[in-house]
Amino acid sequence: MTNPNFLYDDIGSYPLPKGVTKPWIKEAFSNVELHKAKLYELLQDALRQKLNAGVEVPTYPQFQNMITQFSEPIMNEDRTEAPLLIKEEEGVITALELASDYAFRMGIDTQIHLHSPIFYETVCQVKGLEVIGVESAAQPSLLALIDKEQLDDYDKFLRIGVGRTDILSMAAEYDELHHTNAFKDKGVLNAVVTEYNSPEKITKRLEKAYSIFGDRIRYVRPDCGLGPFPSQELAYMVLKNTAEGIRDFYNDSEL
Repeated sequence: MTNPNFLYDDIGSYPLPKGVTKPWIKEAFSNVELHKAKLYELLQDALRQKLNAGVEVPTYPQFQNMITQFSEPIMNEDRTEAPLLIKEEEGVITALELASDYAFRMGIDTQIHLHSPIFYETVCQVKGLEVIGVESAAQPSLLALIDKEQLDDYDKFLRIGVGRTDILSMAAEYDELHHTNAFKDKGVLNAVVTEYNSPEKITKRLEKAYSIFGDRIRYVRPDCGLGPFPSQELAYMVLKNTAEGIRDFYNDSEL
């Protein structure tokens, strides 16, 4: 087994800054030309925060509702030619075509994001998909569903979650233990993130995953779900602690 070497990316979603609402975001994206300057400022700042936190491959910050971006067009009779069958001209996403062409020419990894690894065996059989992303920080037991030998046989790699993002569950657990109210006291929420996503805990999660899959891990990051965090500051803390935990893992591996 070679020395561990991962890429630290993120799943994308990120909280909105103070003063910006979901309805405004929806309106702004429906009329980009009118709101372009403000939108670009928000997107650039979120990407800058991710880079400053230590993310090596920052992902486009998903401020919109990811599901309705797909569900609303296919439920619109004017944009479909049959139930749930969108018209070709409506289904073409120029940005995705450009990105796909560039990714193919540059040999960039193609990943699929699975919330659960239950169907990973099916994905293993899909040609062209190199990386399978699984959520494992909140539920490490999910890793037991994946067979490393199968990854070896199909030459697939993993994208592992090592930072917890289930903020509601973490806050509830913390409140029960400490008799606090996390969503009434900002300081408690900071303590929640520190408690469940300290660099030490990030390192331990990564050590556990690496002991099972070794070089089959290509990417590491927090689980998906930073978008619902109540502030960008808390989300940034998760990203920063994850970066520190990864660095500590590297340092420990060299001893």
